[in-house]
Amino acid sequence: MVAHTQGRVFPGDLTVPGCQHSRRIKLVAAMTTTVTLSAAASFTPEPYYQAAFRLNSQGRTAQDAAHGIVSAKTTAAEGWKGRAAAAFAARATSIAGTVEGLASSLIQHANLPKWYAYAEEHRLPRAVDAAQQMEAAGFEVADDWTLSLSAAQQQATGQGFLLTQMAAMQTTLNAFAQAITLVDTQATAPLASTAPTAPMSPQEAPYTTANGYTTGEPPDRTIK
Repeated sequence: MVAHTQGRVFPGDLTVPGCQHSRRIKLVAAMTTTVTLSAAASFTPEPYYQAAFRLNSQGRTAQDAAHGIVSAKTTAAEGWKGRAAAAFAARATSIAGTVEGLASSLIQHANLPKWYAYAEEHRLPRAVDAAQQMEAAGFEVADDWTLSLSAAQQQATGQGFLLTQMAAMQTTLNAFAQAITLVDTQATAPLASTAPTAPMSPQEAPYTTANGYTTGEPPDRTIK
């Protein structure tokens, strides 16, 4: 998906062509995101699921090692008494606790890439689909999720309607992009010692009609 830069009208302070008195229209796209449109379109969850699997496997291996240390301590204690035996038991208990803590940390962190992959594979395709619907409606969509009038639209009549339509669509696109940013924020929360919340369900993302408008939720098409 290529965004052209020549002949574009951006939703900022812009001059409306074709008006007797040039007027300025402010369309604010208050949206920031860490994922570009092209990155969203090419996203694949497999590397994150693979990373989660490897972390979990390492955690299970560490757990087995901790259990082995505890077993060795128990076996040694059966016929070994005295200060050396007590020192060994204390040391073994300490090491087993450290390894068990490492195992728990690895298993816990394995949930992070798995959660991120699940959340993004539900968010990103819907955001990209919304952008593509807006392109199909004649608008141009930049890699930063910003809408603009195409060269053909700039030469067309009914500029006021097009700008109003573009503002409404930009609001919809912002909602999708902000949902992506929220996922990124939640994914990085554990790095700041804050546990991530559960990902939003796919139904919580805005529903977009074929014309690029949001209705909040998909329509009920159940035949009653």
